[in-house]
Amino acid sequence: MAVANYHDDYGAFPPAVVRDEQGQPIHSWRALLLPYLEQMPLYEEYDFQAPWNGPHNCQLLARWPAVYAFTDGGEGTATVTNYLAVLGDQTVWRHGEPVTLPQVVDGHDTPILVVENMGSDIQWTKPDDLELDTMNLEIAAVSSNGISSPYDPPAVVTVAGRIQTLSPSIHPDTLRALVTASGGEALPSGLPWRSITDGRVRPLKPER
Repeated sequence: MAVANYHDDYGAFPPAVVRDEQGQPIHSWRALLLPYLEQMPLYEEYDFQAPWNGPHNCQLLARWPAVYAFTDGGEGTATVTNYLAVLGDQTVWRHGEPVTLPQVVDGHDTPILVVENMGSDIQWTKPDDLELDTMNLEIAAVSSNGISSPYDPPAVVTVAGRIQTLSPSIHPDTLRALVTASGGEALPSGLPWRSITDGRVRPLKPER
């Protein structure tokens, strides 16, 4: 809902990264969404004139919104996000201008907006996510460069705001097609995913 509300206000999805005058990435879409996650005080304290890892903004890392992590442990327990965008020329998160809803020509129910990740250790304010051209398209329990989760099965969020659990056996070509928003790929009938209402009401993978 936060991304949809951002689109309503700005007429486009948030950019994957905010860049400085030299073209260097300095802020993440996760920082831009703070007002839509009931985090307006944190948003107002965040300094968008300085980089995400500047002295002031680093002091705010521990005040991460719990929605950006798998477990709600409260402030100060972690600074790493478990929810990543997938960047690419045909995804919702592109390297150039922000994408508008009419540009999502593959429909709104299937294109993936955000994926779960366990292993990348990306700070929630860091302008860093997955790249479609180089990410691992095999579902794994832990992956620094792909979809992974302690939950069984892992889940993604679509442009329409639906939470979908993915079959670990999903074919890489099918996953790639689901991540694109304007690729025009033909999808197989009976997609290997299932809608759920709450992403945190799932069994955890058994420990080995």
